[in-house]
Amino acid sequence: MDAVEKSDLLIFTTPTYCMRTSAPMKAFIDLTFTYWMSHKPRASMFSKKAVVISTAAGAGAGSAIKDITNTLLYWGVPYVKSYGKAIQATDWEHIKPELKEKINKDMAALAKKLKNSKAHAGIKTRFIFSMMRMMQQKGMGAGEEERKYWQEQGWLDKTRPWKAA
Repeated sequence: MDAVEKSDLLIFTTPTYCMRTSAPMKAFIDLTFTYWMSHKPRASMFSKKAVVISTAAGAGAGSAIKDITNTLLYWGVPYVKSYGKAIQATDWEHIKPELKEKINKDMAALAKKLKNSKAHAGIKTRFIFSMMRMMQQKGMGAGEEERKYWQEQGWLDKTRPWKAA
């Protein structure tokens, strides 16, 4: 997670298994629950950009992507783009040439969009943070340790993570 916190751009990829994200990706999400705004969010996350990419032989790439984009939202990552594609194949070599060309063009456009964009906490991120802040202020968080963390960050007062990041 040190590398994640130091990175400017986060790239998450997952195949689609049973219409959801893969088991290793789900395990990663589960292990990072303390990064969620409801627990101990990291200020560095509020200035990051991320992209989530998933492929599926058939349907479900959107559901797999949603698992990860929800996590990023609750981490505080303000700028997230996604790309999902049903490729009707099990590997790159068996994808139809015209679909490969489309994917390559889409990836070039996505890379350009990421390069030319800025990450800043929008209304949705600020709203969720405010709700979690209110819960922490009222002692409705998961425990005293988390409330103390929020207090140490200054977030129970006027400091906000997107201004410090």
